[in-house]
Amino acid sequence: VEAWQAQGEVVAVVGDGVNDAAALKRADVGVSLASGVELARESSDIILLEDSFSSLVKAIREGRVILDNIKKVIAYLLSTSFTELVLISLSLITGLPLAVTAAQILWVNLLHESLPAMALALDPAEKDVMVNQPASPARPLLDGFVRFLIAVVGVISGLMIFGVFYFFQTYFESESYARSVAFAALGTTALFYSLSIRSLREPIWEIPFFENRYLLASIGLGLVLLAAAVYVPWLNALLKTQPLGVLEWVVILAMGVLNIVLLEGAKWGFVHRKHRRMG
Repeated sequence: VEAWQAQGEVVAVVGDGVNDAAALKRADVGVSLASGVELARESSDIILLEDSFSSLVKAIREGRVILDNIKKVIAYLLSTSFTELVLISLSLITGLPLAVTAAQILWVNLLHESLPAMALALDPAEKDVMVNQPASPARPLLDGFVRFLIAVVGVISGLMIFGVFYFFQTYFESESYARSVAFAALGTTALFYSLSIRSLREPIWEIPFFENRYLLASIGLGLVLLAAAVYVPWLNALLKTQPLGVLEWVVILAMGVLNIVLLEGAKWGFVHRKHRRMG
């Protein structure tokens, strides 16, 4: 066990006897059988209630799914939060009014980001989950690709939404109207973005669309709540929004699609570079 660990390997040991206790304790993951002696069970991290090694394969698969979903949720929440940070920063730097208010940001965070994030945590396993090499324990959750994704998507999405805010404020000479467009664009891009972030490796057209019904339901509910925030009078007063026209919604939906294209381009570049390096 120590020899393999010295070479940087992660070692699991399965045992059931007294003579296995030292190796079970020293291993990264000690696995004992329920039928084994008490000392072996106390020295292990996992006890197999059934004397079947196939349970280990299922446990490894479940662990990989959980790790993948944690990375998706982190990438999703930090990307959308960074977009909001860019929006506010650009408003302060340019001396223009805030593109979105604190109440609007809170609305997006609570209703348009938290629901898809919870659905992503329940995402089914990807088809290659047991094919890829296991992740190194020393590798952080925020690896290079996830950090790149957060920065690129956050900056470009923030620039696009701020550009739309500036255009509508200049064209309509209405701060409230332009802010309503920016608010709706922020919520829509966050909802659309969750469809593509379901996989950090596969393109969106290879992800089974109806496999995560929780995510689809959260996106549908998010769009309904977004429409309510724009068209319901008492929510207009609460969020400082106003009804939008068809042209504005075309622009907003186009930005949501562009956000998906941006993420897909980042994924393609990462996977292509990885395959070229391996080749």
